[in-house]
Formats: sequence, structure tokens, C-alpha cells
Amino acid sequence: VLDELGMKRYCCRRMFISHVDVIDELLKYGEVAARKRSQTA
Repeated sequence: VLDELGMKRYCCRRMFISHVDVIDELLKYGEVAARKRSQTA
């Protein structure tokens, strides 16, 4: 997910993931992306 958002640097990824409100949103995005990958495979 973070690669798709363009976050390459470890420090940026850590700060982004550690933000509590963002974690819930990332989990939703990850589930949707996994479903899309399974449908196209």
C-alpha cells in the first residue's frame, strides 16, 4: 500500500503508519486491493 502511495523512505513510512487514524484507513485499502488482485488472477 505504501509503495503505491509513493512512500519509499523508511522514516516516512514509519511516521505514516504510526498515526492512529491512518492505520484503520490503510487496513481498508489493503483489503480492497487484495480482493481486486484475487479477481484478476
